[in-house]
Amino acid sequence: MIPERLLLYPPFADPTQPYISLPVLKGHLKSKGMDARIMDLNIQAARFLLAPENIKRLDSLLEKKFNALNNKSSLSLPQQWEYQEIVQSRQFLEPLMGMEKSLVEIFQNPDFFYNYSFYSWAREKVDGLFQALAAAHFPYQYHFNKAGHFLIPWSFEMLEEYCSQNKSPLHDFYTDSFQNQSSCVDFIGISLSFVSQIPESFYLCRLLRNWFPHAFLMIGGSCLHQILSMAEERTWQQLFTYVDAACVGEGEETLFRLFGILPQWQKSQDARERFDLIQNIPNLAIQNPHTRQTYFSPSWIADLHDSAIPDFTDLSLDSYLAPERILLYAPTRGCYWNKCSFCDYGFSRLSSHQYREIPYQTAAKQLEALSLQYDVKNFYLSCDVLAPVYALKLAQEISQKGLSIHWNTDLRIEKYYTPERCETLYQSGLRAVAFGVESGSDRMLACMNKGIQTKLTEEINQNFHNAGIATAWMAFHYHPGETLPEARKTIDWIERQKEYVDLFIVGEFGLTSGSHIACHPSQYGLKNVYYLAGDEFKLYPAFEEKNPKASRNYAQTLDAELSQIARQYTLMHYPWAGAISTHHSFLYFLRFGQRAFAGMLKQHKPHSPFPTVKSQSPWKKLRYSLQEIASRKQSFLEHYCLFALAPDKSLICPLSISHLSQETSKEKPLESKSKK
Repeated sequence: MIPERLLLYPPFADPTQPYISLPVLKGHLKSKGMDARIMDLNIQAARFLLAPENIKRLDSLLEKKFNALNNKSSLSLPQQWEYQEIVQSRQFLEPLMGMEKSLVEIFQNPDFFYNYSFYSWAREKVDGLFQALAAAHFPYQYHFNKAGHFLIPWSFEMLEEYCSQNKSPLHDFYTDSFQNQSSCVDFIGISLSFVSQIPESFYLCRLLRNWFPHAFLMIGGSCLHQILSMAEERTWQQLFTYVDAACVGEGEETLFRLFGILPQWQKSQDARERFDLIQNIPNLAIQNPHTRQTYFSPSWIADLHDSAIPDFTDLSLDSYLAPERILLYAPTRGCYWNKCSFCDYGFSRLSSHQYREIPYQTAAKQLEALSLQYDVKNFYLSCDVLAPVYALKLAQEISQKGLSIHWNTDLRIEKYYTPERCETLYQSGLRAVAFGVESGSDRMLACMNKGIQTKLTEEINQNFHNAGIATAWMAFHYHPGETLPEARKTIDWIERQKEYVDLFIVGEFGLTSGSHIACHPSQYGLKNVYYLAGDEFKLYPAFEEKNPKASRNYAQTLDAELSQIARQYTLMHYPWAGAISTHHSFLYFLRFGQRAFAGMLKQHKPHSPFPTVKSQSPWKKLRYSLQEIASRKQSFLEHYCLFALAPDKSLICPLSISHLSQETSKEKPLESKSKK
């Protein structure tokens, strides 16, 4: 029997479109005469969670957990929090209990999807469903871009508990997905691309190791690279209890070389011989059995001049939560600017984040082939940024080929984008673009080393908008050194330019490990940079500012002022229509034009397209006061966070899963009303 090789894309991530990472790897393998089968577990899991029968099971689980807690004579502090979540979450399932059709249909049926009353109703119900799912699996929270503890970052300590106690809400789904899988599997690769995929990636590693003990198990992906770029040796050693190897760069050549050696690796049972077989395969991190230390193989960077076309043949493109197909395509990798103070991002992290391009002729040819093969007219060019000259040449090549496609992407503000060139981009099918404008303060832009000023941003943005291309602005508050007046400049700037800004987001600055700010904190007015004890993966570095007038000290004031502009738009969180660079937002731009989210949808009130019948049975009377629980929770967390988030002399905060457990255990239990 020919062994099967699997490439898995785990939950939780965007369910509206297939991600690009695994089709790129499969395309490279196919070009070399090899193959592997992609399983998009993320979209399969989303459909599983949204199925009516699963919603009913979730409601039964919540009732069972409610009864168990409600019947107790007293509740510990964590149990009180769980009780509160369970009681409050039941309302979210009530409108769904009598539905025979799945919410999936609303997102896939164009008559429902483009009716914003129906769409917004379905979106609200999905958001509520995830709140109910979180309550049933307290203390974890879930959504399409979130999966984690409500307070503590992931660590191997927490992951071990999550895996060993079968805490994933998708355990039954995984069992069903692999129970009929042939045992003749000699390779399984997992793509950990986003932070929200961390728990399910490692949960899958544990399950698959038990189910396929002889398979070579490997993990890779951009999020994993971010984690491992800061990893200490003990973190690596814990990683190797889950997998045989990690891919720490681009994986095309890694898989090609590994697949050629796998038969020999499988035959050998000697750890040292196995190590010798694969130690020269590029971009691998493995445990050296001779030293018991982590070994890094030679690095390799893809030459995009020889880039193979991505292969989506394993994926059911009509299964995603959208009424039309879209494909992601990555014509470039890395950022050609790569100087921003706050950024450490790339298509591939580590040594391979340098900017590279697929020749624009090849890219246009591949877009044409993808459009024809998969009957797709919409594309998202999924890359850090397109260089302006390259973007124009690609657009001209698309037009010369007569391709009838629509595309959207992220671009950097550059003087190169004249009105005439923006018109050329529009004629090629560009219909939406996102700009990282960051701040309305020129002083802050200089501090960020953005290389642009607000006047240039206004000019170039208007060029795009006037060409018929929807423009989205991405900005943020609280960059180190920002003052209240400078933060207000961003808000005022958006207000003044709102006629030309079709969508926007103003987020909050988050320090990234490896960024220029993190490496040179004193240059940005920071006292220090420190980590939480529980943040083993160092994904959330914290810091203290020297400036007492920093804008973050006026967060409530800024939020109130920002909300006044936001109310003029229909803004939404990821991955819904109204969020930047999402499939749903792009489809709404195509259907309703540039100003789709600039007020025109406000008149639509959420409404179900299906009859809803209340079918929930009443629960028993509450024996605990939700008001008292909420008061206790607020009091504890306010006090706890004051010292749990304060760094010690070694610049480590005590916040961790074990520390939280220790402190909550000191609190007195809450007695039931009947006992009182």
